Amino acid sequence: GEGFRSPLDFDWIPGNVDRIIICEKRGLIHLAVNGVLQSTPFLDIQNKVMSDSGRGLMGCLIDVDFKKQPYLYVSYTDDRISDNPNDPQTGIVSRFKVNAQVTQASGEVILMGKSTTGKKGCGGNESIGKKDIICNDANMHNHGGLTMNPDGELFVGLGDGADPPVFDDLPIRAVDLDWTVGKVLCIQRDGKACKGNPFQKGNDFKSNRAKVWNSGLRNPFRVNWDPVLKVPLIAHVGFASFESIFAGTKGRNFGWPCLEGPKTNLKANNYKECKDIARGKTKAGGGSLWDYDHDFGTSVTGVARLSSNKWPNSLKNMIAVCDYTKSWIKLIKTNKNGIQGKPEDLMSDVLGPVQLKQGPDGHLYYISIIAQKIFRIRYQLDKSRPTVSRMSPPQKASNVETTVRVGITFSKKIKTNSINAKNIKLQLSNNKKLVNAKLVWEAGTNTVYMEPRSTLKKDTSYVVVVSGIVDSQGRKMKGSFTSPFKTGGGFSLYISDLKFQKATNGIKAPVLRDKQQFQSAQNVVPPLSLRGETFRKGLGTVAESVVTVKLPAGCKRFQSYVGVDDFRRNFESGEMIFTVEGKGKKGTERLYRNNKVVTKTDPALYIDVDVGGFQTVSFISSKTKKGGTASAVGTWGDAQFRCGSYDKAEPKVVKITPVSNVGVNQEIIVLFSEPMEIQSTIESTTLHLPVESGGYGYDIGVQIEFNNKQTFMTIKPSAPLSFNTEYVLSIGKGATDLSGNSLKSRTERRIKTRKEGTAGQKIGLTELNAKNVRPQRNFSKGAKDTLELKPDVSVDYLVPGNCGSFSFDMSAKQGGKNMRMTVAADGKVLCGSGPVNAGQTKRVKCDVLGQNDVTLTLDGNGGLAVLSNAEFNCAQGSRLPRCEFGKLPNKFVVGQKICYSAKCYDFKGNQIPKKKMLFLTQLVHCQKDCHFHEEQTVENATGGCYKAPDHGDYYYLEFQVFADDGKNTGMTARQVRPETAAVTVTTMPPGAVVGVDSLSGPSPLRSIVLVKARFTINASKNAGNRRFRFWDDNKKQPADRELLFNKPGPRKYNAVYK
Repeated sequence: GEGFRSPLDFDWIPGNVDRIIICEKRGLIHLAVNGVLQSTPFLDIQNKVMSDSGRGLMGCLIDVDFKKQPYLYVSYTDDRISDNPNDPQTGIVSRFKVNAQVTQASGEVILMGKSTTGKKGCGGNESIGKKDIICNDANMHNHGGLTMNPDGELFVGLGDGADPPVFDDLPIRAVDLDWTVGKVLCIQRDGKACKGNPFQKGNDFKSNRAKVWNSGLRNPFRVNWDPVLKVPLIAHVGFASFESIFAGTKGRNFGWPCLEGPKTNLKANNYKECKDIARGKTKAGGGSLWDYDHDFGTSVTGVARLSSNKWPNSLKNMIAVCDYTKSWIKLIKTNKNGIQGKPEDLMSDVLGPVQLKQGPDGHLYYISIIAQKIFRIRYQLDKSRPTVSRMSPPQKASNVETTVRVGITFSKKIKTNSINAKNIKLQLSNNKKLVNAKLVWEAGTNTVYMEPRSTLKKDTSYVVVVSGIVDSQGRKMKGSFTSPFKTGGGFSLYISDLKFQKATNGIKAPVLRDKQQFQSAQNVVPPLSLRGETFRKGLGTVAESVVTVKLPAGCKRFQSYVGVDDFRRNFESGEMIFTVEGKGKKGTERLYRNNKVVTKTDPALYIDVDVGGFQTVSFISSKTKKGGTASAVGTWGDAQFRCGSYDKAEPKVVKITPVSNVGVNQEIIVLFSEPMEIQSTIESTTLHLPVESGGYGYDIGVQIEFNNKQTFMTIKPSAPLSFNTEYVLSIGKGATDLSGNSLKSRTERRIKTRKEGTAGQKIGLTELNAKNVRPQRNFSKGAKDTLELKPDVSVDYLVPGNCGSFSFDMSAKQGGKNMRMTVAADGKVLCGSGPVNAGQTKRVKCDVLGQNDVTLTLDGNGGLAVLSNAEFNCAQGSRLPRCEFGKLPNKFVVGQKICYSAKCYDFKGNQIPKKKMLFLTQLVHCQKDCHFHEEQTVENATGGCYKAPDHGDYYYLEFQVFADDGKNTGMTARQVRPETAAVTVTTMPPGAVVGVDSLSGPSPLRSIVLVKARFTINASKNAGNRRFRFWDDNKKQPADRELLFNKPGPRKYNAVYK
């Protein structure tokens, strides 16, 4: 799954692995069905959640007894005290009820945290601590994990709510049983303490003390139930020394802040409580299954037992553990004394995992906040031999740089001892002379990199030879693999390999080469990373930062990816600006500066500028007033000069096929003029629905693959497309070739899918209800699914869905003469049998495509006509209930009242009563993408009315009606589009940043607005060294102006700068 923003947790609707909820830090919860993200949020509490820094919605959970208890549980920091993210806050643990359709949750019931406190926070005030308050004084270590045991008892992890390096009166609350913070608590579905809790006494089920299960915890970030030990497993984020996996046995005090992992925390020895622990007066510590120090990992964020039968005996009942900053998942074997042996590698480079769970299908799942996806890990014994699945540069590539780093990706995990100079060689093609190269293994991608120890020769042919590779099961590669390439005259020089003439940083620590800053008490130096992609080379900076280097001889261009690094201290979005300046004989010139600020949620920017002729080049990282130092951690990924006679040719899209009559599951092939860099091309490729001329709809999920030569790109929709629908395939200029040259021009193609099939599901005529039989005495059902009709008779039937044809056999009996059966619709005859006499049988087939009703009429002289094998051939799904909407307007304007109605039928033609109908009105809000707002629900009715609001930005309306026939639920939808006006904002000179409502960018900018909607256009007050002066059409209007159009049509506004 994918398409989220800072996802932190997930869970399944019990018993159904196909339905999964995904919880975002900001308070938005999504539902994905069969891997497809539903358009309507499952729950949206963004207006309640404080999500800055280490705060937000940190845990979500579906009740284990969902059929009887259809609840969703959440744990989050709220904003009841203040909307200032730096102020003390409080928290809430609550439940919501999931609707019968299992599409949304609503109706919050607070289980813990009903009370709040003043703006000064809780501090160490014991009288406050005893209240039903979750105290989040600091913006770190607030809420943690949620889990539930099979008995329906809810375990809640809460951090100490204290500032990490300060040992004041906040951290010690973790060992005080009257406070909820720094604990794992056990509560029932109504928020009362679990029966049998270690400190629950008598009839006291409401006090904080009664709810405590474990104490002495700094940050129980994840809590998952262990079916083997039958206790919660706790992934405990430590301070400066250790991360821990605890078995949450009843009543155990883990000792924080007095203890960290297996050792005493000397910084906390001033507390009386810690002295009591040291003297043995208070029992604390123990219960750890694994403590690992910060050379091994620095932020444990997930723990799960592999208890299902999907795992082999060698792995079953091991515990999976993930670490956020080191991006690994490891397996440990434990007994009552803790870890046995050494941890085993399961996966590496998993890009910031923040939750691990074993799914209902028995496989292991994890969610990555960096990749913003959910991944499944399943065990499958692969008996195939290892092969080379990808080469970089591709086979037979030409004009390859002499500084190339050769990448060899294998089809499966291989034994590292088979990676050696004998099995992997780079040699000259003409004489097979070996090139001395360093071999580097990247386990996460199954890739071996060859790094030549000296520059390759210009205009020379080389060949990579691979043989003797053995996989992890001992299977040996068959034969050998060769991949030739030829160098050109170009080469690259990484900025991090050059001497700095100047290097200043926003903190005391220096600018890092090929590593990233990570500010914490933990001495961590993670790799450079932008939106899940790690960079081997580059610069790690903290704004304000300036790095200046001398431009090497022969270097002409600078290329780099830039952005706010993934591995910042906090999750909140930083705001940064990146600038490149060149200094030469004529002074300093700005070569690049991003037009708008970059945040952590924005994709990486790609810089490609000409630096030829300058003496020095400077790389500047700046922050805005909004972004503090902790959020101004920037990465210059793969920052390099391109030098010599390197490849300058811009790649082109040669062909896209098919573009018409495309199957809903069909792959689309794109052919490029030369090998493409895979990552940038994938990121620049989208398939989306057009909303209106000039605007685009929501992206369609796709899977993209390349051939070995990287010249063919295959695009396959993640879910079937809609029939008879036009899509737009876009490949932006961010797509680059192997030399970093951008696509020559943005490419767009209209992709039209074929019309829906009208066959595949047969529905017999005798299954349907006859309507309006005229006369009734001449019509009856016969034996074995037949119908018997006497002349003259007419019978009406409702066509059961989207049907292509209707066919039947007609026989004449009892002396019938010249009997004729006709099938008509809307007064037009569709087909007929012609004359049929006694003893004859005729086969009749009609085209009924697009018809809602048909009328069968029999004429003749006496006798009896028997219809057999009478059936409609219809599209799949035609047995579902369907509805017919009444008249809806073709277009609407803001403020218009739109009334809707529908009649619903089961496939037999029986009308479904209004008590079995539900109407849903959705506002589909679009600008750069689309999302849905559920505006109105009407039940037990045959229709309703809705007033089109002034929502801002482009939107359209979708009216849905759901009908339930007792066996199946069908949905029919109709969309109504708005009257619109196209607004174009230009500037003189061009290029200044302008906006139309929420859409902004350099001029000229075009947007679509709704008729009778109020909206704003704006021009930036400054554009370089120029200032905004006036609008051409009205010189008295300010830079920000409000407009309203009463009629559709194009409009143009020009801002003048001087």
